[in-house]
Amino acid sequence: MSSLHIVNKTPERGTALQDCLRCASEEDAILLIEDAVYLARDTAANGRFWHDCRMNIHVLEKDCQARGVSAVCPTINILPDAGFVQLACDHNKVVSWF
Repeated sequence: MSSLHIVNKTPERGTALQDCLRCASEEDAILLIEDAVYLARDTAANGRFWHDCRMNIHVLEKDCQARGVSAVCPTINILPDAGFVQLACDHNKVVSWF
């Protein structure tokens, strides 16, 4: 039984990502939305972090565009709104971390 974990904040703004990672399992997926899309930027530190993560990581395309995040780590999937809906349907449970 897999879950989709939705994270909307950076670690500087709260513990949403840390809490999510503590509870998520390898068959789960993480979707970064709102300000959490900054975590998807293609930097050396982010790249190492997400490369070591065993879950499927996704980022919402419109939130990246709204925040000027144009270069995303290659291990992260960029999703349009329809992809977000499909991702939610593909998992048994959706958990939002705020």
